[in-house]
Amino acid sequence: MIYAEPNLNGNSKEDFAKATVQLDFALLQLRRALGNVRANVLHGRNYQHLSESGTCREHDDLKVLHAHACLDKFENLARDIEAKAVA
Repeated sequence: MIYAEPNLNGNSKEDFAKATVQLDFALLQLRRALGNVRANVLHGRNYQHLSESGTCREHDDLKVLHAHACLDKFENLARDIEAKAVA
């Protein structure tokens, strides 16, 4: 939940909606980028030079999972703003 609301002396519902669209677009792009990281960067062939390749790959996978969790927080913010735009 956010406390900010559209206001006659402030920003309009359209401004809130625009912010939601911008956040949604940015989130889509970031999720696509993380998918690319998982498919092309964290591919097993990129760990062949390491003696502990399995452990290193798990470490990197956790970093990507953490990034997804951060994006989920932005997703929640976008939904909160959207709720104010349509209220």
